[in-house]
Amino acid sequence: MNREERLRALAPGARPDLIEALAALPAGTVRDVLAYGRQTGRDRLVAEKNRKRNNREQARRHGHYDEDQLTDRTLAVLDSALARSLAGRLDALEALALFVLHVNTLIPGVVRALRPSVADAALADALGLTVQALHKRYGPRPENMPEPASACPVCGAADPGGTHYRREHHPDGPGRERAADYVRARLAAVADSTRLKGR
Repeated sequence: MNREERLRALAPGARPDLIEALAALPAGTVRDVLAYGRQTGRDRLVAEKNRKRNNREQARRHGHYDEDQLTDRTLAVLDSALARSLAGRLDALEALALFVLHVNTLIPGVVRALRPSVADAALADALGLTVQALHKRYGPRPENMPEPASACPVCGAADPGGTHYRREHHPDGPGRERAADYVRARLAAVADSTRLKGR
């Protein structure tokens, strides 16, 4: 292996003319140049990591997260746990069960907290339920708690029961079609994986 080949092995992404120029330099100079290049690459990675960490801190501090981003991140984590479960990792299956338990514990409390200020129809839409299913699962609205007067979150129109919002902006309920598509896709993936394992 000649000097140029050794340099290509040390810097596989370098241009051919740069390799030739380095090969013509004294060995000590080449070592210094390569060390500088490696250190520059490490510094760039550290700077990028710090930039991302700073962006996340700023987003947390100022609430700049888009709800869809958080949803996508959560679904990605669940997908990963599902894949590990299908590979036989029982700890991943346990993590999925704990997630379901946690969510099922949190949602009733959120419904109770939001009911004084949010119409039952809007709550039902957010949960992908009908109003009747909402009442069956979380109980009817207390008699001393009237339906709040509310405005459409999209256009600001008066929307006392959430009917304008559903009819004009989300006829299938916000996120319900997306959730249904997601569940169908996950079930298909599980079925495919099970078929592959059975071969």
